[in-house]
Amino acid sequence: MQIRGVLFDFGSTLFAHAPLAETIRRAAADLGVEVDSRWAAELSASIETAAQAPDELALGRDLSTDVWAQRWPELYAVGDGTIPGLGAQVYRRMHDPAEWVPYPATRRVLSTLSAAGVGVGIVSNTGWDVRTVFAHHDLASFVSGGSDSGFTDAASFTDCGRTTFTGQASLTDSPS
Repeated sequence: MQIRGVLFDFGSTLFAHAPLAETIRRAAADLGVEVDSRWAAELSASIETAAQAPDELALGRDLSTDVWAQRWPELYAVGDGTIPGLGAQVYRRMHDPAEWVPYPATRRVLSTLSAAGVGVGIVSNTGWDVRTVFAHHDLASFVSGGSDSGFTDAASFTDCGRTTFTGQASLTDSPS
């Protein structure tokens, strides 16, 4: 049986982003504040712990564009008491296509699949239009499926088991 389509997860599969602590440091610098790496790492750990808490995940943040747009700014704003506006700046950087870098094999894999006539879809637990990242890196022509949010309906892309999924987090990156 020939595979007719491949569904890839977006982040940490095809593209990488700087670690959150580094993004926090850069966002603070954008606001004219220099922070040490320990403070940034502690804030990052606090945000990541809150983001993975069962109560947070139960809100459906990774399944709804509206909930995503509400929750992530609130999660990133934990540091606003120390640096006003930091959360908004971190949020901006996390959604900036230039901040996402394709892994070394991304272009080769996508172009090889495209040349072989294998459809490529992107699924993500990201509540923003990740197609902007593909366009920024001149990779959009290799993608067959997507939507204006990060949430692609994987069911519309699958065809009788001839599609395979490649992702990194089974809990939040499930194509079902």
